[in-house]
Amino acid sequence: MIFISSNSKDPAWNLALEEYCQRELRQFPAIFMLWQNENSIIVGRYQNMAREINLEEARRYGVKAVRRSTGGGTVYHDLGNLNYSLITDCPDVRLFRKEEASSFMAGALRRIGIKAEISGRNDILLNGKKISGTAQSFYKGRLLHHGTLLYDSNMDILQSVLHVDQVKLQSHAVSSVKSRVTNIKTEMGWEKDIREFGKQLLEAVGTCGTYILTADDRKRVSQIQAEKYESWEWNVGAEPAFSIKTEKRYRGGLLSVLYKVTDQKLSGCRISGDFLGLSDIRELEERLEQSEFKASAVGKILEAVNLPQYLGDITAGEFLDCLFSETVY
Repeated sequence: MIFISSNSKDPAWNLALEEYCQRELRQFPAIFMLWQNENSIIVGRYQNMAREINLEEARRYGVKAVRRSTGGGTVYHDLGNLNYSLITDCPDVRLFRKEEASSFMAGALRRIGIKAEISGRNDILLNGKKISGTAQSFYKGRLLHHGTLLYDSNMDILQSVLHVDQVKLQSHAVSSVKSRVTNIKTEMGWEKDIREFGKQLLEAVGTCGTYILTADDRKRVSQIQAEKYESWEWNVGAEPAFSIKTEKRYRGGLLSVLYKVTDQKLSGCRISGDFLGLSDIRELEERLEQSEFKASAVGKILEAVNLPQYLGDITAGEFLDCLFSETVY
């Protein structure tokens, strides 16, 4: 496994670097990255950005918002937060085991004295509180698994800039996002700064050397940054006109479906939420296009695909339950 370090603190650059390593830097079967972002909000691939962010507070604190390529929920980054990425060859998405990916980092944390525990869909806990959230994506035989590590983040800003689903908080028996998360430095009573923490973590992970990005590598990353992660189309996008929206929260996450029905057929479909799928949800949306608006017809489409690849732990029955439930509007 090779190590790649990013000296940039720009979230759009770092997300572009991840994508480049996953999709184009294929001479390395395994890559480990550590990186940091200045004050920023990183929105899940299938989330509604306006719904997730307190825009007034984000402007007040000068927080930049960028959409990432993986599913899951919105997270806050600052220089008290250390992010990691593990990129590996994975010939068959069906072989992926989320628990194994999370165990990779939890094990490294334990080796430096942190009693990390894996919990729920994608969390790593310390003393019962969240210190890390993880997510994954799959692209043509390459798996990206990445996560946050709250070391010494500003919890007050984190609390202010994020809108949090109250149903989700209630499921964790807490009253606010601030009471659900914690900093590693605080819990461990450490004096060491985040740089020293990063060095210890890298030693615990263990790599076979460091790859230094070439001028051509950096040029390509900058191109991805400008064309995708800094574009309005990627981060916000034009919301199409839908007449129906249904939304429910399940064990596997929040699921929201927007669609039209024309002549008893689905004439459009947009699926969003904080579920942890691996592949592009547009593939599933295209399969649903022009399906008869009947549970049996939609069910056959769901049976014909590897649904966890798109919706994570949300089941076919739950998708049908959401699609054919009473509408939000």
